[in-house]
Amino acid sequence: SYLKARKAQPALIATAKQFVCDACTASQRAKLFPVSGTDLAEPGKHAIMDNFKWCHPVTKTHHRIAVLGDHGSRHAVFRVLATNKDPTKLGNTSFTEICDIVDTWMRHFGKFETFRTDPEGCFRAHEFRSWLSDRGIQWLPSPGEAHGRNGVIEHLVETCKESALRVARSSTLEIETQ
Repeated sequence: SYLKARKAQPALIATAKQFVCDACTASQRAKLFPVSGTDLAEPGKHAIMDNFKWCHPVTKTHHRIAVLGDHGSRHAVFRVLATNKDPTKLGNTSFTEICDIVDTWMRHFGKFETFRTDPEGCFRAHEFRSWLSDRGIQWLPSPGEAHGRNGVIEHLVETCKESALRVARSSTLEIETQ
């Protein structure tokens, strides 16, 4: 719009649209899309959790990461559960890893009433559901395609991936310049 206001040549405007500066791209903020969610939640009452895999763009090291968040406040904690050069050796998230993360959360932030996850892997195990019910927490399974229910956690996962990618790129630039 600046070039148009100055009545620049159309060829110059087209060239400017295609120009991408590495420094500008690296310092650009993460895209914060509006969170999709159909229900409002009181902070501290409803927890959400998911797992994902991420690959470091430079070292090609693969990580299996868990994210646990508060549906009301959007506060989240991330934990790297496994790291390996071979993505097939990351394994699956275990019942004990999930329980450890949830216990740590409750020690710091208090007990929540409901716990929403997608119904797969360790979240589906009978021992995990009985572990939650022993603590008075209701498990709310939501299919991965239910974006109205899972939008908050999916947004947290994407934010974590984008942030990790930016940190990885910036640390690589610092190493190359030294």
